[in-house]
Amino acid sequence: MDESRPLLYFLKENKHILDVFAYTDFINSGDLKILEGALCVPRTAEYIWIYQKITRFCKEVNDAHYQFQISGFATNLESLKEEENKDVWSLTINNGEFSTAKLNVILWLGTGTLQVNHAEYKAVGQPGTIMVFPAFLWWKATGDYLTCALSGNHFM
Repeated sequence: MDESRPLLYFLKENKHILDVFAYTDFINSGDLKILEGALCVPRTAEYIWIYQKITRFCKEVNDAHYQFQISGFATNLESLKEEENKDVWSLTINNGEFSTAKLNVILWLGTGTLQVNHAEYKAVGQPGTIMVFPAFLWWKATGDYLTCALSGNHFM
């Protein structure tokens, strides 16, 4: 990387590093009913199917566009309380245990909105849609969704 240019310019030159990838038919209405109203989806035999599905999709997106070293889930799928997070920007990668977060996942159970990189990217989520984006981007979502993060080695 050219030391004379800020990191943001370097990231924008990399074709997909700031993109959000979405697949609108990720889960069907039957699967949505199973997850409906869940505050946290544990990685147990009952719910392993959704984690396997997320893993396959994220591997495809990561291999094609980001090429991060992904080793597993940093967090379980969970619902963030909208009233607590309304108008709050989140940054998943952080110190300590979250310093290894690589990808954020939003799984829409209902409709909602996602804003990334302080509103540089905006999208409307529909039931059954998955959205994946790098954990180092600021994000804010409203509506009915579950989220989790995939992790890997520390960023250098």
